[in-house]
Amino acid sequence: MDLHNVWECGRDGATSGIGRAAVHRFVKEGDHVISGGRSQTKGMQLFQESDSNGYIGCVDFFQADIANETEVIQFYKELSMTFSSIDVLVNNGEIAPPAAGELERITEDEWHKLFNTNVEATLWMMKHGIKHMDRKKGASIINLAATTGVTTHLPTLAAYSASKKSSTCVINKIIS
Repeated sequence: MDLHNVWECGRDGATSGIGRAAVHRFVKEGDHVISGGRSQTKGMQLFQESDSNGYIGCVDFFQADIANETEVIQFYKELSMTFSSIDVLVNNGEIAPPAAGELERITEDEWHKLFNTNVEATLWMMKHGIKHMDRKKGASIINLAATTGVTTHLPTLAAYSASKKSSTCVINKIIS
């Protein structure tokens, strides 16, 4: 199997849930996963798990808040010093709380945090990641998004659903 540089990114996307499982799967298959997230502690746990499981691939973790464009630029700058290109970029970061609940109780700060994470983080990772991808070699972007952006859900998920729909719209416009 060819070694691929898989960049798995999210606010906590690579260190929990589906993102964590994806990292394990890629590394088990022999890929080199470069993961990013906010928690250095969780990132180190991910590295140690990969090592202790005897996977044939490897994982590196870089701490970054990808909802912040400046940190995304710095993230890619640091990584490009070591890695020549991205083969696969996986965007898997999102939050639901604190914006789960009735729309009228959500504060402006909660709304902004929700959209910064669920929409802008994906945009920043794609915008700056594309520059490091070789499309001629079949580089890919995988964006994971909840179904709430494309289906009808409870009114208590209105803000979250709006953020996921916005994320889906940004993704669709970039790839079209």
